Amino acid sequence: MAQATLLGLCSDNVVTVLTPSSTIECSSGSSGSCCSPCGSSSWNVTDVHSETITLPDMSGSVVILPLVFPTLATYTVTGSLQIDVLNAPASWSTNPPAAIYIQVDLDNPTNRIKRTVTFRYDASGNSYSVDPVDLQFSFLIKEKAATTITVTPVNAGGSVTLQGSLWYQYIQYTHC
Repeated sequence: MAQATLLGLCSDNVVTVLTPSSTIECSSGSSGSCCSPCGSSSWNVTDVHSETITLPDMSGSVVILPLVFPTLATYTVTGSLQIDVLNAPASWSTNPPAAIYIQVDLDNPTNRIKRTVTFRYDASGNSYSVDPVDLQFSFLIKEKAATTITVTPVNAGGSVTLQGSLWYQYIQYTHC
């Protein structure tokens, strides 16, 4: 593809596959936003990469997922994280906590997503089970060669083991 137009990169759940040397054009007035890392109306894409990672069983209060990039540059990172609860406190099956959520920090705590953990009631077994947590994300990093995604179960009321997968794509831009 020689040229792609992306508007609302941060808010849409649309994945556009780009190739190196594609040109990204954003609407005017988007300086400093996740759509326009350079504050200009167009710039060259110098690298595009996507990857799927199956996460090992994650237990503990915080899980850190490192993302390493080929060079110090400006990147837009877009992806999705699917999380399943493998093991949880026994009380969850009969009296699940009301305020448990999964907190995901993208690069830093200012890019934070919180997803409430929901439970499904099984009347035949008179018990609750945990629904999977799915979240999509998009964020911008400037002049870095690596970042992290941090996953934290909050208000779990005991030890929780998570499992899941992470798919992400980064788009590297020429120096701004």
